[in-house]
Amino acid sequence: MEKRNKRMVILVGAAVALAVLVGALLLFVGGSGSPETATIRYLTALFHFDYEGMNRYSAIHFEKAVEEACRANGRSGQKLADMLHEEYGVKTAKALFTRQGRELTRNWQEEFGRDYKVTFRVTETAPLSGAEMWDAFEDLKRWYFKSLDAVVRPDKITEMVEIEVEASISGSLGADTDEITIMAVKIDGKWRVLDVEIMLSLISYA
Repeated sequence: MEKRNKRMVILVGAAVALAVLVGALLLFVGGSGSPETATIRYLTALFHFDYEGMNRYSAIHFEKAVEEACRANGRSGQKLADMLHEEYGVKTAKALFTRQGRELTRNWQEEFGRDYKVTFRVTETAPLSGAEMWDAFEDLKRWYFKSLDAVVRPDKITEMVEIEVEASISGSLGADTDEITIMAVKIDGKWRVLDVEIMLSLISYA
């Protein structure tokens, strides 16, 4: 597994043009029946800055990720609202998510045009064995989120799949394609996305 964070912050901003698709996809409640479907639904909601939709398919609630990020920056012992106000100037995790979405969407519009569109295509899936699951979880902790097991209990994960996704963005001003590597995990019989990199990139952009 390699760190792929050079373009993740930029990628997170793409999605206003997906409103129709999001409306069709986010009719399901919590998790999905396959890792590929959960991944596409998660990315679609994330790139549309649909807070509830993103959390529906994520193994990590954004609010919890923000709380852990604040504590990692020495904000332990405070209420989340106080930490958010001091660290980011907002009162809720949703407000932070929405603000970042507006800023990143403007960046995308300037780079690719107001008519930009984004598409996702799963190019490869690789199921992980028990030992590989543990190693992957520990890698995510080491690279991005040292307190990950405080947010997601590893003993609740029964299956894990590494998924390669091709994300293509195009508009009147230009186009780009990037590869996203993301983990899908099965928890309580439902597939969710264990995204640490993109979520923390969004927080760190604040």
